[in-house]
Amino acid sequence: MKRSTGSQKSLRRWFFLGLWLLLAAGLGAGCGKGRHGTVEPVPVDAQGQAGEEDVAPDVAAEDAAIAPDPAPAADGRPSLDPPADLKSPPSDAEKRPSGLVTKVLKAGTGDVRPGRDDTVFVHYIAWNDTGKLVGTTWKRVPEPRILRMDKALPGWSQGIGLMVVGETRRLWIPAALAHPRSTPKAERTPLVLDVTLAKLKRAPPAPADLKRPPGSATKSASGLTFVELVAGQGDVRPTGTNEVTVRYAGWTQDGRCFDHTDVDETMSFPLGSVIKGWTEGVQQMKPGAKFRFWIPAKLAYDGEQGKPKGTLVFDIELVAIVP
Repeated sequence: MKRSTGSQKSLRRWFFLGLWLLLAAGLGAGCGKGRHGTVEPVPVDAQGQAGEEDVAPDVAAEDAAIAPDPAPAADGRPSLDPPADLKSPPSDAEKRPSGLVTKVLKAGTGDVRPGRDDTVFVHYIAWNDTGKLVGTTWKRVPEPRILRMDKALPGWSQGIGLMVVGETRRLWIPAALAHPRSTPKAERTPLVLDVTLAKLKRAPPAPADLKRPPGSATKSASGLTFVELVAGQGDVRPTGTNEVTVRYAGWTQDGRCFDHTDVDETMSFPLGSVIKGWTEGVQQMKPGAKFRFWIPAKLAYDGEQGKPKGTLVFDIELVAIVP
């Protein structure tokens, strides 16, 4: 039996309304954090290691749906219109040997600048060489991007590495420094960025005994070496099937801090899901204890693609054994 004409029109109206809402939701998701080449936090796996490498911001692939503001917003957000000096940096701009050109727009505070292993929280506006807006964090609800300096594109890391917290700097980035290697050469264009360094998360410094454990260190039959830095409480230690809550920092033996928790941050995971050196080592600890571990490659990643190589050194604090 056919529906009446009125029912058909009503169904069509509901169909197109639903389709419109679905498309709107899709565009909203596309403009969100961590998609279309924008920067997102480095994923962390159960071993507490950096996961799949962050393809640092390929802003040229940012949503075409971003609409520029015609003027600065009432809440202090900057205008998204391209700057007048888009194609011609002013004479007082600083040119780096790599071809990057920068100029401070607003001074920051202090004298601490991001290092190779640090994490930065940045706001940015990015235009291509035609003045088209290709990426920004200054949207309706501004939210900074989180970027590991050692995973950033060269133009970004070089420019942000010159900055202090609170500073806003304009970067004229040549095409060769502005895009991932996977971007076809024909699609690479120079970019101009206005970047504000909102927050800096410093990586812990490498311990002095990184390459050689002290003579007082304990070495197990497996080859794991460790020292107790801070004693724990009680008599209970985790087993290999327990879930634990920890704070940690990890270094390669050349001094690179490849991952760490912040001072006010913890992570929880089952001990059976981590590298062998962690599974064995954390079972030596009591809650509240802090140990330093020298984990040989065979107990770490054993040459696994994309993971830190060789002997790894970890400082681990056992915060709690999860019931």
